Amino acid sequence: MSLGKFDYSVESVQLTSSTGQKLDIKDLVISIDIYESLLSPYIKIELGITDASNLLETVPILGQEKVDLVLLEGKTKIKKTFYVGSVANYIRANNQAAMYTLKLITPEQMMNSLRLVSHAYTGKISDAVKGVMKDYLNKNIDVTEDTVGNYKLVIPNWNPYQAIDWLTRKAMDKNQTPFAFYETFTGGHRLQSYTTLFNQKTYNKFVHKGGTATKTDAEQLQASYNVAIEYDIRDYSNTYKNTLRGAFGSAMHTVDISTRSYKLLKYDYLKDFDKKAHLDKVPFINKDFKVENKPINEYDSVHYVTNKNSKAWGNASYINYNNEAEFTKLEADAYVYQLGLTTINMVVRGRTDLYPGKIIEFEVDRDRPSVYGNAKDSNEYISGRYLVMHTHHKMVDGKYTIIMDVVRDSLGKKVKQRGGK
Repeated sequence: MSLGKFDYSVESVQLTSSTGQKLDIKDLVISIDIYESLLSPYIKIELGITDASNLLETVPILGQEKVDLVLLEGKTKIKKTFYVGSVANYIRANNQAAMYTLKLITPEQMMNSLRLVSHAYTGKISDAVKGVMKDYLNKNIDVTEDTVGNYKLVIPNWNPYQAIDWLTRKAMDKNQTPFAFYETFTGGHRLQSYTTLFNQKTYNKFVHKGGTATKTDAEQLQASYNVAIEYDIRDYSNTYKNTLRGAFGSAMHTVDISTRSYKLLKYDYLKDFDKKAHLDKVPFINKDFKVENKPINEYDSVHYVTNKNSKAWGNASYINYNNEAEFTKLEADAYVYQLGLTTINMVVRGRTDLYPGKIIEFEVDRDRPSVYGNAKDSNEYISGRYLVMHTHHKMVDGKYTIIMDVVRDSLGKKVKQRGGK
């Protein structure tokens, strides 16, 4: 049977033991699970194994093996190399067979466990990230978007990914929007600002409709590539939790120990909303909702205190280890927390080019009859643009689906009274 656009097959799974023995274990692999996240610098791979050959003893598998995986998706061949990180979920079916999971790690993860970064960097955060990847993880990455600001900093014997996480949390673009550093199965490592992520074109529109399908089997199969097979809402309008985190209002007390000066900075969600890119055009909270006659964005729900030494390097044009960009934490943390306002988990047909960082559009039916004079059948407050945050590519017995979390930080339509226009 020829493969369709989004079907897959496993061409080979070659295991190389620590002694150099090579085996193709393709016929033992019953499932492949690939985990990607916008919040993780590496991917996770799991191979489900049904073993009647007792490989754990005969090879043996000790967590020191290399795995070369070759997948075929349509006419595209995908080749990836991993190492066995551990063996998990061992179940002995009988005296002749067992089932277990091989948890794989990337070559960069292996190097991350072996090396420490002790290095001074001067210049842009994006250049420092590229430097850590090249010098310590043997990986050249193409960063198409530079961060703003010049830094002088020293990384004191941290693992490479720990260092990159610290650098990423300081990275901002010209709109003072934070960056994400992550890895995808087919796209590799990426350092991108949320401005770039939010402004990209929509990857695909997914629809979830109720009722019984009336299309022919062939038409239904074609349509299913754009259908959310199932979905559930994990978080919806989680205002209270994000208020506690300072997503709508916070303050920072900055003390400069070299000049003995003090500064108070405040973050206001509604004032900041129009300055930055968002998934949709309407803020999640509105100024008409008040607590004790005061909108919640005017409350400083979280206070940060930071010390800096503006003269540590003798040059005010550089931001040093103890001199963070004043608004970095205040604005960046709030901006990322807002992505937790609405989280939807959905299942769609599999494809390897759907991964974290993509923008999708989701349209879902209303949960009740249209009785308030609105002719639209879709839920106007759930439907809209979403950012793909986490993906779980699940390949079992030739069936390929993606279980993913998509998030939203804003609304596509202004809140109105029922029956209003």
